[in-house]
Amino acid sequence: MIDPHPQMTLEYALKLLGHEYGAENVVHWRVSNLIGIVVKYPRENTTVTLTLEQAKYLAAHPLSVQDLVAERYPEEWPKAANNIYELTRDNIIAEPVDADETVLDHRNTLIVARS
Repeated sequence: MIDPHPQMTLEYALKLLGHEYGAENVVHWRVSNLIGIVVKYPRENTTVTLTLEQAKYLAAHPLSVQDLVAERYPEEWPKAANNIYELTRDNIIAEPVDADETVLDHRNTLIVARS
């Protein structure tokens, strides 16, 4: 997949997504390097899962949450290699990681994030 916005950093894209969809609704799973946008409904929540390239595209070209959940993407939308687009909130095992939380990386090595 080609990065549609190579000059945009992931951190900047996450800030733009947080501004558009609410910072509490944007999750970065660092181990898998996927981004989640939580869409809250009265009875349940849904998470739209994005690759880094899709997150950058969405940061530059915001879509409505209804279009995200319904997978109504524009023609130039970066396609995911494994077609991962959404998961229900019940299937999510990650939460937002704050600067002073600890996490395990893919080798089960403890990483301490420092601000």
